[in-house]
This record gives sequence, C-alpha cells and structure tokens, in this order.
Amino acid sequence: SLGRVDMNPNYLALKTIFEVLDANNVSSKIYYTDWTLGLAVSFIAKRSKKFLFFFDDFIKDAKKNKLPAFSFVEPRYNDLSTPGEFFGASDQHPDHNMRLGERVVNDVYQAITSNKQTWESTLLVITYDEHGGLYDHVPPPETVNPGDKPIDSTVFDFKRLGVRVPAVLVSPFIERGTIIHDKVFDHTSIIATARKLFIPEWEKSFLTEGDRNPKTFEDCLTLATARTGKVKFPKQTPEPPSTHLAAASKKASANSSRQQLNDFQQAMVFQAFQADSTMLPGNTVAAQ
Repeated sequence: SLGRVDMNPNYLALKTIFEVLDANNVSSKIYYTDWTLGLAVSFIAKRSKKFLFFFDDFIKDAKKNKLPAFSFVEPRYNDLSTPGEFFGASDQHPDHNMRLGERVVNDVYQAITSNKQTWESTLLVITYDEHGGLYDHVPPPETVNPGDKPIDSTVFDFKRLGVRVPAVLVSPFIERGTIIHDKVFDHTSIIATARKLFIPEWEKSFLTEGDRNPKTFEDCLTLATARTGKVKFPKQTPEPPSTHLAAASKKASANSSRQQLNDFQQAMVFQAFQADSTMLPGNTVAAQ
C-alpha cells in the first residue's frame, strides 16, 4: 500500500501515494509503533516531521476529528521487553500473539467511532500484505503489468495476481453484513481510491499501470444516511503474566543473538542508522 514495492526494490527512490497526495496539497500521515517502511523511502524520510507519527497520535487525532485525508496505520512488528514490562508484536506474523493484532484493530475502531464527525467521514480499510498460508480454491485472476520492472529483474511478467488476502471495509454507510462477490480488488485499490477521492484529475495521477485502473472502494458505501450503533466486542480474555512473556522474550533474544541478522533485520538496522544520521538535528556521521 506504500506503492508497488514488490516491483521496484529501490526503496529510496520509490514514488509513493504520499508523494502524489502531497503534490496535490492533500494531507497524509503514517502512524507507526516501532518501525515503518516509510523510513526506507527518501521522500518520506526527509520529511519525517510531516509524515511520520506514532500510533498514540492516531488515537488522539481520531478522537479530535483531526485525521489527515489519508492515514496509514501500522502495528508493532517486534517483541520488545524491559524489566517488569512486555511490549508484544501486534502484526500477527508467526509466532506473535494474534490477540494483540486484534487489539490494534479494536483500538483503531474505538478511536474512530468515539467522534461522530470522524466516524461519519472515515472509511476504515483493514487488510494484510499476505495471506494466512492456507490452500485457496480460487485461481489467481489476471492483472496488468505495472510497467516499472527494472531491466535486470526477474523474467516474471507480473500479469497475474497472487493469493487472496483478507480485506474488511468499515463505515456506517455500508449495509450491515455486506459481502462483495462480484469485484476483484487488490492492494493498489487503496492507492486508486485515495487518488479518486482527493485529487481532481485523479486519472492522470497514477504511480504505475498497476494502480491506474483497479476497482475502487467508494461504490461499496451504498447507504444515504449513516447507520447508528456500535459493534459490541466480547470481553477480552486475560493476558498471561507479563513476567512470563518477558522471560520468554529474553530467552528468545539470547538465542537469536547468536544468529546472523536476516535481510529484513539488516534493512531495519540500516534504516534506523539512516534516520539517526540524517533526520535528527545536529547529528553527524563520523567515518570509522
């Protein structure tokens, strides 16, 4: 949803929906917890004070009806522990606690619905970047080549979508219990919907052929007036004692410290170094 990053691994030079919206004076923010891919994109990293905010800021902005036109909310990706406390990852990747991811969704929903104006002007899209790893009986449909493939990249032509991922649209203007069977959406539908809603000549503002003409979400809002009432979630089950979780995390950290960092972890370290050396005032990088 930051762009067709699967097609172009040169993240620093990547053009994203945030840059397109900004060029059209449309506000947008990334609300994150411990890490965001936005730090890997030069346009965003150089303008961190404008685009990067913490998850707590999202809660405050939603309650005060001060959300930007486009908000991208990210969970916590890493298990972090401190003496006496535990901050579990909420991204729902194995082997993280699924309940913590559900809690993030609940927190977002509660914040949006706490303000009537926010609730009646917001479309909440809950989706994932990949599927759950189970067999899917529906063959992946065809799509268009985005057209931004580097010359030396794989010979795969990207003319077919992958496995289906969950997507839930939440709005008081959607009929309760709606299930959409007759349209094929993909991740670029998020980009296209934002362009269509907020940019006057939106047809000319596409990033690649991939987000030029996908199905968009606005037609899913079919009600003329907002539904009333809120979803009542069941009471949460008690959390395991934090000391047990912290101990487990400490043991896992000890084991992982003897292993090499994987590509993803190396990228996170590099982005943290880049952010620290270029974004913080007064910082300089000394050659070693």
